[in-house]
Amino acid sequence: MTVYDSLSIVDQFEERTDNRTAVKRACDVMLRYLMELKRPLPDVAAQSIKIAREYCAGSRGIQSLHDEDKRISNFLRNASARSNGTVSVVRATGALVRLLQEPTWGGGASEALSNFLNWVDEFEQDHTMFKRLLEGAFNSPHEQDC
Repeated sequence: MTVYDSLSIVDQFEERTDNRTAVKRACDVMLRYLMELKRPLPDVAAQSIKIAREYCAGSRGIQSLHDEDKRISNFLRNASARSNGTVSVVRATGALVRLLQEPTWGGGASEALSNFLNWVDEFEQDHTMFKRLLEGAFNSPHEQDC
């Protein structure tokens, strides 16, 4: 069984609730996963994660996410093709920032998580941790979503 098979719990949750609620929980998984990676994040991603955490905690407004989205876009526009997954993890961080701004995804929250994981896997891979975060977010009551 692959980590992608584990995403079925996201689909089941989304069927019981709705897309917006599922995407908010997916954002929580994305944020926690990025925060728990062992390898240091590129500066632009680390700054965006800090802003995302503060937004989820209520100490930042949505404008800060818009600003981060622009900053990430500028970084990606100017980035050369770098090895070591730097560009891909910044793309994953950008996806998180955009989903926090508008927590919906036409393909479902599991597709958003799948895309995110594909990008992050080029930087660092910890599928055991990802599965643990999925189970925690989608199999149990959650007091607060981002």
